Amino acid sequence: SRGGILFGDAASASPGYIIYDHSGGNANQMRFATNDGTVGLTIDGSQNSIFTGNVGIGEASPDTPLHITYADNTTSAAALGAGTHNYGLKIENTSTTNESFAQLQLRSATADAYIRYIYEGATNTGRIGFFTDNENDPIEAFTISNDGAKISGSSTSTGSFGEVHTST
Repeated sequence: SRGGILFGDAASASPGYIIYDHSGGNANQMRFATNDGTVGLTIDGSQNSIFTGNVGIGEASPDTPLHITYADNTTSAAALGAGTHNYGLKIENTSTTNESFAQLQLRSATADAYIRYIYEGATNTGRIGFFTDNENDPIEAFTISNDGAKISGSSTSTGSFGEVHTST
């Protein structure tokens, strides 16, 4: 069975719509479509939201799959001194398990890379790790310590990081 709302006028050959299908090929899906019948958003029975096209947050004309735009004149120095850290994009893992992490995953074809902030068991301590796929056996290839004073590569790293300067 199906229920929905159509949006259009007498001249609309293909009105926009919001439709919920209870059964059939699109069972337990709610679909939102524009006036040409193109579905822009589907919410499935597992509460997954599937967008067709680009998504803009604060952006009227997104030109990438996810385009986030905002204007904030707070400087980096002011943000560090203000005691608040709610700027930009946040990926948050609320677990307090030692070595738990928040991650940004990058994928090209079947190869992956990860940037992780890894919790080290104490309040406000962790490290930033850059991981490579390593043929499905990810390794932490590059690490920046919590205080920024230690930058290191994995035991399998080759080459040179060049000159590294840290402030104390």
